[in-house]
Amino acid sequence: MTIGAGVVASDGIVLAADSQETLDDYLKLFKPKVVELSLASSGLKCVVVGSGDGPFIDMLTERIAYLLDAIDPYLENAKDTIHQAIIEICQRIFPLYATHEKPQAHLLIGVRADDGMALLDASVPLLSTAEQC
Repeated sequence: MTIGAGVVASDGIVLAADSQETLDDYLKLFKPKVVELSLASSGLKCVVVGSGDGPFIDMLTERIAYLLDAIDPYLENAKDTIHQAIIEICQRIFPLYATHEKPQAHLLIGVRADDGMALLDASVPLLSTAEQC
């Protein structure tokens, strides 16, 4: 089970998580779960903490980074783009699974843009803005 936390402060966002991933329900591996996305725009920063199915989280994170690279660095653009990325991946992946087998993911996403910052709480596929989480 992943332990993750996010705190919104007046001058920034703090994200933290444990660093163990469970493989096949018994093997524990070291894997950092706080990931800073490498984005082209210097006006946009994004950090993701994920819990759930590792490969699904990796796919979501990659799609978020890819789509964020194509936007203007404003907070509302970033929020909309992150939600769009999550929906795209879910629409692509979920039909491949029976209802009870769908991969699960919960993401905390810290975003800093030219016009502000936000902590987003994604209980995939849902996305909301969190004051604290």
